Amino acid sequence: MQEVLLTGLSSAIAAAVSWFFTRRFNKAEAKLKEAEAKLKELEASDASVAIYEKLLDNAAKRLNEQIALNEKQSQEINTLLKNLKERDEKVNQLLADIELMTGELRKYKQLNGKHV
Repeated sequence: MQEVLLTGLSSAIAAAVSWFFTRRFNKAEAKLKEAEAKLKELEASDASVAIYEKLLDNAAKRLNEQIALNEKQSQEINTLLKNLKERDEKVNQLLADIELMTGELRKYKQLNGKHV
């Protein structure tokens, strides 16, 4: 009877020890799988971050190019506006000269006896 009890007791102790270490092993294995999943998630996030960084760098480069182009076009517009203003002034001066010459021509014709 003692042998049966000893065998049963030793089996129970062996089962308890096995259960304890198996449980610790299973917990460690579960934590390892969880860490691997998090690592894969972080690697995917890193890849996404790299893609977005490239897109952002490209967008910043294109923005700088557009800003430079806008500045150049703004300078060209200012030059064209200045030229247009100068030409308007010349046209106005020529119109004034034509009016003056027309008046002088009328006076000359009147002096010569011609009616205009």
